[in-house]
Amino acid sequence: MLTSAAEQAAQQKGRLFDLSFWKERVQKRYKSNLKKGYSPEYAMAIYLMELANVKNLDKLIRWCNKRGLTVYFKRHENGTYDECFKSIMIAANASPIKQVVYLLHECGHHLIHQHPGEPNRFLMGYDQTDPRITRTFQHRLACLEEEMEAWQRGRSLAKKLRLRIDEDVLELIRLNCLKSYITWTAKKKDKK
Repeated sequence: MLTSAAEQAAQQKGRLFDLSFWKERVQKRYKSNLKKGYSPEYAMAIYLMELANVKNLDKLIRWCNKRGLTVYFKRHENGTYDECFKSIMIAANASPIKQVVYLLHECGHHLIHQHPGEPNRFLMGYDQTDPRITRTFQHRLACLEEEMEAWQRGRSLAKKLRLRIDEDVLELIRLNCLKSYITWTAKKKDKK
């Protein structure tokens, strides 16, 4: 059981996943969509899609928990993986499908870093702290390569867990996220 100090720390990090709470959110969105004038059929289609993704989220979080990863939901962009604290932060205000896709990607980062003995081709990437390296194109390229690999491993995890995800939606979210990394990698000048 968490102590009050631990509970406070968890609250600062964000909300833990609660299946019934996420289902209630989807139900509220359904009612809101009807009030907005969506046709009952369209509102129901959105509801069923979101409910399926809440179930995907539940399955994925159970996978994380078995590996000692804690998943938090907080208002911020997309997702982050913290290897030191074995935690993942996901955007609380994102739709269920985006939460699933972001979480798959962050699980991809976990899968990359879980085998310390495995040769790491991303050594020049995120683990670097030397400013002489972090200012280089080689560092930015290693970060971009790790991002792309994390997307691939996340997609493989979805298949392994038999999550039913619309591949077109996953690809659209992936491309949107990678766009900023590609721009950062290509445009930033190396400092000497």
